[in-house]
Amino acid sequence: MTIYTLSDDDFLGANCYVVKTEEGCIVIDAGVPLETVQQRAGNCPIAAVLLTHAHVDHVLYLQMYTAKGIPVYLHEADNAAMGDPELNLSSDLLETMTFPAADHLIREGDRLSLAGLDIEVLHTPGHTPGSVCFRIGDDLFSGDTLFRSGYGRVDFPGGNVADMAASLKRLKKLPGQTRVYPGHGGPTTIAREQW
Repeated sequence: MTIYTLSDDDFLGANCYVVKTEEGCIVIDAGVPLETVQQRAGNCPIAAVLLTHAHVDHVLYLQMYTAKGIPVYLHEADNAAMGDPELNLSSDLLETMTFPAADHLIREGDRLSLAGLDIEVLHTPGHTPGSVCFRIGDDLFSGDTLFRSGYGRVDFPGGNVADMAASLKRLKKLPGQTRVYPGHGGPTTIAREQW
């Protein structure tokens, strides 16, 4: 398994991750154009786009993927934000935009088998009601829940301080060697984030 980190530095620096195996790859958050993913990952067949949440900086280029028939996975509590510019923050941060509804609505505890990967869904609300982390072995893709030395904002529509506190407490119980790939900034580990 190889993990590629891509970022759209022109728009809020959201990270996009490509997890590549011999069977294909998955994309976690659609914050960079499809052609950028293909150039970096060698045109591997993309099994799915997994969204950590529905804010515009993480879904900005989603239509490029859906136009190619690539299925999209998103927590059910964030699906309404795809069609709501206030909830997806596009009306505040860019321009009024809507995005395609997810093909597959996911929930806490779901296990996804894609591109030869076993992916566990952890529902971690706080930044948005439907924020999730994706756990693949010792790797955690944390979206805007957990950052290196920080965590996601809770003052956007749907944010919740108590939910964020509970989500962070839960993540900090994961094994210390768990590598964390956040939605913004550089990677970290669970052990490092025990502040």
